[in-house]
Amino acid sequence: ENVHPAFKMSDTLLLVSEQPAVRVRKTRQGKGTGADIWYFSNGMVVMYKKMPTDGIMHYSWVMRGGYGSVPDLRAGEGAFYSDLLFKGDVCGMRSSDFRNLLSSEGISMNSEVGLSGMRIYGKAPFSRMTLLMKSLLSVARTYAEDDMLGQYYLECERLRLSSERGEYRSRLAVIDSIMSPGYRYYPDKSLSGLYPDLPVRAEKFYRDMFSKANDGALILVGDMDPYDVRKIMESYLGGFETQDYMAIRPRVAYQPVSGWSTYVTDGRTNTIDVVLSSRIVLNSLNYMSAQIVTMAVRDEVAGCLSGLGMTARVSEEFTCFPHERYTVSVSAMPVRLSTLPQSVIRGSYFHCLFAIRMALDKLKNEGLGEDRVKMYKAALLDSYKSRQDDPDFWIGIMSDRIADGKNLDLDYEEKIAAVNAGSVTDVLASLFEGSQIEYVIKKDENE
Repeated sequence: ENVHPAFKMSDTLLLVSEQPAVRVRKTRQGKGTGADIWYFSNGMVVMYKKMPTDGIMHYSWVMRGGYGSVPDLRAGEGAFYSDLLFKGDVCGMRSSDFRNLLSSEGISMNSEVGLSGMRIYGKAPFSRMTLLMKSLLSVARTYAEDDMLGQYYLECERLRLSSERGEYRSRLAVIDSIMSPGYRYYPDKSLSGLYPDLPVRAEKFYRDMFSKANDGALILVGDMDPYDVRKIMESYLGGFETQDYMAIRPRVAYQPVSGWSTYVTDGRTNTIDVVLSSRIVLNSLNYMSAQIVTMAVRDEVAGCLSGLGMTARVSEEFTCFPHERYTVSVSAMPVRLSTLPQSVIRGSYFHCLFAIRMALDKLKNEGLGEDRVKMYKAALLDSYKSRQDDPDFWIGIMSDRIADGKNLDLDYEEKIAAVNAGSVTDVLASLFEGSQIEYVIKKDENE
């Protein structure tokens, strides 16, 4: 069999093996999730939800902290921490070889670092659960920065960001810096956030996170017998480094500008971005009402641009830290002329911007009637129902609960039923009282 030596099963002998056993000292049932929660004697916590997954275990190891806990974080560098974990070495193997080794055994492993938490997540066959635990333990115990690979990554990112200037995520990074001047924690990558010593600083961050592996939870979703899962956990969780205290969320200064601002610049693309963001209390009623507001914004914007040769994408974001906040982003760009019917004449970018403004003003001034709210509630209910059998949906819910302390998506039927035109109007009013940034990039009006 032609298998690269790095991917042979025998190389898993390099991984950290079984550790002192730990025992479960307390168990309980997760409210709303139906997950078994096991509290182990060394402080580690495992949440296991049993549901059909065709022999695949979905996992997410969530640790509280995130790059918001870095006291000397420099502007924009936190956006690269998600990538850098797998640009180092694990058990003496380059992380690319380590992940390819796992992939050859059917295991995926990815990392995500946010402002208030970090997680390592992926999937693994039930038959490889012990290998998965060895691998997580190896990452936590042996990760080391690889200077050559780290610098290569920085150069690749520098070239990519230079060539993709004007792409969606880079535009959001610019808008973040406009919305809150001096803010160091924006999540979107930008050239200004690339510092030569980033890999070294990221390693220090990871080491700190792994030193308190019990400040969070390992979340598992699958249809493996709970007894078998628990026995595997007892064999490996004793190897993780734990501490007696938990992380305290740092104070992060975040003061967005208020009111309406428009910025126009020349660039490599023709795009219009309108971002509205406001602080709201993220209780269940506001959360569901806000999702209906997003649906209404999507319909209004699509309608106003349909005859102007533009297409738009509307997205929403809810953040709990440093403040509870609701953000709606409208990103419009021209459709290729060759795909437009002859009856459509593309409008100028300022014409299109004006059309978006008018659509948003209409929504702001007229609101949504009960009939329209009822229609959106039905669509939102269907969306939630369609995700109940998706293990990644439950992984996301439980991960957010650990990182942010919120369970906003649970008991969705009751929460959606409570929404009415009044609650939607209140969220709309809050949204338009916050920040509104219009960011236009012009390449060539005649293109």
